[in-house]
Amino acid sequence: MTLDRQCVYEFINQLAGVINEYEAVLSLAAARGFRRSPKFSANPYRPALNTTFIGQTKKPGLWLENCRGCGDCKLDSFADVCPVTRCSKGLFNGPCGGSKDEKCEVDRDTPCAWQ
Repeated sequence: MTLDRQCVYEFINQLAGVINEYEAVLSLAAARGFRRSPKFSANPYRPALNTTFIGQTKKPGLWLENCRGCGDCKLDSFADVCPVTRCSKGLFNGPCGGSKDEKCEVDRDTPCAWQ
């Protein structure tokens, strides 16, 4: 089965009745679509491409970078937490120990990606 868009829940919900018929899910979506897709499946779920940029409009004129397009997508290995983009220090092994009250030590206004 192939979806037209993997970043829109209207399309993702089409998988609900058939997802368990498949042994695995291979996502051809960019990082944003990968992060939104089949959380309702116990089957292996893997990215099939490396995104080169994903931005999301937070408000007019302000983009939030959810993916730097590092070309080596690790979302499936890190429970949908991108250690390159979402962690201020780019840590791959969990929180640094400097976070406090679930806030990043680099910027106290930023939630710790790992917590």
